[in-house]
Amino acid sequence: MGKFPAPVEIPSPGFPLSYPEPWRKFTWSIIVPKGNVIELVFPVYDVVYWGAYSTLDGCENVVTLSYLSPDENTTYVVGKRNKNPPYFVSDGSEIFLNITMTTCVLSDANKKVGFKALARTIECPACTLNPYPETTVQCTSQCGTIASFRYPYPEHTDEAFFYNQSWLIRVPENMVVTLLFNDFDVKCARENVCDSSEGALTVYEGGNDSSSSFLGVFCNYNSQGEIQTQSNVVYLQYSVKLKLVGSGRGFHLTYRSEFPKDKDKSKNNGFLNVK
Repeated sequence: MGKFPAPVEIPSPGFPLSYPEPWRKFTWSIIVPKGNVIELVFPVYDVVYWGAYSTLDGCENVVTLSYLSPDENTTYVVGKRNKNPPYFVSDGSEIFLNITMTTCVLSDANKKVGFKALARTIECPACTLNPYPETTVQCTSQCGTIASFRYPYPEHTDEAFFYNQSWLIRVPENMVVTLLFNDFDVKCARENVCDSSEGALTVYEGGNDSSSSFLGVFCNYNSQGEIQTQSNVVYLQYSVKLKLVGSGRGFHLTYRSEFPKDKDKSKNNGFLNVK
C-alpha cells in the first residue's frame, strides 16, 4: 500500500465505511530514520477473525508486524495478532516498520470497519526491538520505554504458562533512576499478596548480583505511580502466569535519569516505603 515517513496515520482500505475485500494481503511500510523514536498504536482495531482461520494457509494472523533493519539487511517479525492489536516502540535505530493485513473468509465483514494505526513520535526509546528476549535486556539510554510481554494484550492460551522477563537499567554514575508507570495491571496471586506464582514485578537497586538492594515486589495490590530510586543501576524482574481467562495487561513504564534529590531514602518521596 506504500511507504510513509513517520509520524503517520494509516487506515485499512475502506476505513471506516467498509472492510477490505476477502483473500487479499496489504502491506504498509513506515520509514523511521536513525535518531527518531516512534510508538505504534491502534486507536481503532475492529477486524474479522475466526479460530478456523488457523487451518487456512496464510490466514493464521490478521495483522503481522515486522521491521527491516538496513544495517543488518534482515527482517524481524515482532508481532502476529488476531483479535487484539499489536504494540511497538522503536529503539532509535533506522528501521522500516511493516504492517501487513491479511483478509480471508469474511462472513462478518459487514459488521467490521478495519483498523486505524498511528505511528507517533515519542521521546524515550525501547531498550530492545526483540519482543521475546532470552536474556536480561540492557537499558543504557538516559530515558527509556519498557513494556511487558505483549503489552497490553498478552497471549491467552488453552493452558496457562509462565513467562519471565528482566531488564537492567544503567544510567551515568552521577544520576539516579526514576520509574514512571504509565499503566500497571499485574494480577495478585491472592488477596493482598504479590508473588511470582501469578504475577509480580520485583525491583532492585544496584543490579542483579549480590550487591543489589531489594526495593519491593509489586502487583495490583500495591502498584506504584512512581518509584524514585537512589541508584544509577536498577534491575527489574517480571514473572507472570498467562491464562486463557483473567490475565492482566501487564505494565508499561518510562524510566528517566535524574540528579539525586536530598531526601530521606526511607520515605522515597512518598511513593515507595523501603526500610
